[in-house]
Amino acid sequence: HLYFYGQKYHPVSDYETTLVTQLSLDRLRTFHMLISQWDGPISISMYGTDFDMWQFSQYVESYNILKNRKNMAIHIVYKQGNFYPVNYLRNIALNAVSTPYVFLDDGDFIPAKSLFSYLKKATKSLLTGSQKR
Repeated sequence: HLYFYGQKYHPVSDYETTLVTQLSLDRLRTFHMLISQWDGPISISMYGTDFDMWQFSQYVESYNILKNRKNMAIHIVYKQGNFYPVNYLRNIALNAVSTPYVFLDDGDFIPAKSLFSYLKKATKSLLTGSQKR
């Protein structure tokens, strides 16, 4: 696979969660909504042909929010055969995670805008034993 976009993310908190998912070009709308909704770190595996990846690169270059993201990694896996290798794609994305927790997304699920913040607070509360009463 190829490392397409991003840089090594260094978590600012011990309670951060990385969203991990895999997509193909036919889910580009999902990709757009996903990165708009999730403020935290993201690791994505993109699956497709050479032409799909060229289209994706054109999209990424024209999409301004990516220029400001310092917490996202996109990995390219080129299509081989007739089967969609969901486990392989997920594992590629998982290997790039640098936070202690992950939120596995199936590629069609769009999280609520507040989910990253909620998970960070909930994780901290569970691990430190502090709860609001």
